[in-house]
Amino acid sequence: MGNIEPDQTIKEPRQVHILHFNDCYNVESRSQEPVGGAARFVTALDTFQHLRPLVLFSGDIIAPSIMSTFTKGEQMLPVLERCNIDCALFGNHEFDFGLDYLTTFAKRTKFPWLMSNAFVKNTLIPLGEGKITHITEYNGVRIGLIGLIEEEWLYTLVLDPNDIHYVSFITEGRKLARSLKENDNVDMVIALTHMRTHNDIKLAEQVDEIDLILGGHDHDYDIRIVNGKYIIKSGTDFRQFSKITLNLGKHDQISSDVHHPIDVKIETIDVTMKYDEDRFLVKELSKYRNVIEDKMEHVIAMIDCDLDGRFASIRSMETNLGNMVADIMLDASIDGDFALLNSGTLRSDRIHPRGPFKMRDLVTILPYMESILVLEITGEQVHKALENSVSQYPKLEGRFPQVSGICFAFDPSRSPGNRVPYESIRINGNELIRERIYRMVTKEFISQGKDGYDVLKQCPIYKTTEQCMPMTVAVQNYFEATALIQAKKIQKTLTNESNNNCTTNGIVRRKSIISLRRQSKTSDEDLSATICQLNPKLDGRIRLIQPSS
Repeated sequence: MGNIEPDQTIKEPRQVHILHFNDCYNVESRSQEPVGGAARFVTALDTFQHLRPLVLFSGDIIAPSIMSTFTKGEQMLPVLERCNIDCALFGNHEFDFGLDYLTTFAKRTKFPWLMSNAFVKNTLIPLGEGKITHITEYNGVRIGLIGLIEEEWLYTLVLDPNDIHYVSFITEGRKLARSLKENDNVDMVIALTHMRTHNDIKLAEQVDEIDLILGGHDHDYDIRIVNGKYIIKSGTDFRQFSKITLNLGKHDQISSDVHHPIDVKIETIDVTMKYDEDRFLVKELSKYRNVIEDKMEHVIAMIDCDLDGRFASIRSMETNLGNMVADIMLDASIDGDFALLNSGTLRSDRIHPRGPFKMRDLVTILPYMESILVLEITGEQVHKALENSVSQYPKLEGRFPQVSGICFAFDPSRSPGNRVPYESIRINGNELIRERIYRMVTKEFISQGKDGYDVLKQCPIYKTTEQCMPMTVAVQNYFEATALIQAKKIQKTLTNESNNNCTTNGIVRRKSIISLRRQSKTSDEDLSATICQLNPKLDGRIRLIQPSS
């Protein structure tokens, strides 16, 4: 190789234009500015098409939303196409409907999805069959892209964490970025991330080889510089995106030296009413709204008894509907000790007759995308929470509880705050211990002290709403998983059961359900054809102490 003349290494200043967004759930606009909405969002993106920008997305678009409850995120396919995305990263909510569904969904898009540090353990294939790295060229600049996630949200997925091989985002980020620069001769490395800001900060502090971090998972618009590099989070729900201009100067490669950071210019674009809605997308999304009406009649379960959702019942006593929903909440949490749901959550105010349970029934009972979480709570605080739950009885207040994993009695003849005998409380059959720490599954609403549950504001959060399923999704997944279990029992004599060469296609997170398909060669189609049958009962979780004669 001959000597290179000095002037041969000089190039004209080069710019890279990037449009970045993350965490989009609802295609509809809202009433206050920035109104957002997918149809306006793509119009706003289009105003920068003359720059031929790289469009990058940092995860969470399939779910959760009321529409996704019916469509499993299909309404986002035309949105993603109109966004002209160049590369994306899977977020935790991409997995809400299972690994197989995500893999199929991703193949229906026209751009690569990244998953650089989480793999199926048996095969070491990236989750969702994502790419580990992606290289693109822009204006003569060779750009390497990686997609990194945090370990914390793996435990919120519908997959069994034991079936996932996770590698630290620090370890893998450094290895991949270094390889991209040394072996693939990229000029710069951009990390798309889906993790909390404190983990993005760790990545910036410890991995010099990464030049820019474009994050997701947090929903606040945030820009910060750490270790000489930018961390950018671009809002949520089609309300904002970032226009980022990188000036590379005249050198062949960007320096990772913290004393020579990339020249970055960032503009926050709010999606306001000034942008017209994209007519094509409005038309496409209207099809999904029409589909919702049809899917309302879809039978998702067979119930062998009447479900009592009347306010007069559910706000004054244990009910089978309340038991069913609370049981599902507890199951979906994986490691909660018990669940407490304020009965005001359950909105149908009617009896759902035995027989087919339709999607319309579910949406009537749970009309909102209710968020659940897990709190750490002492036995003493459990007692105070239960006292509040029955403090307004016999008024039909929404604070009255429906529970799972716990039982108690209350005496309405006593004054509020003194109605629940301490010795009546049992958690999983065991006496309540005042100083012990329990894990309580509940709604975000009452964890904030609403409905009189002030004591819960003092309780540390063990699992955030981002780490737990929305209630409607949890109910659907529970019904599907129960159907699979029942189908397997029916087909057991017809199936060769083997633990060898098996795949994991778990729907919900309890190990007993996740392991279901491992043991069977029965096709997914055959299994899912069965509708689950349930017969929720009363079992003495909430007992009324009758005054003595």
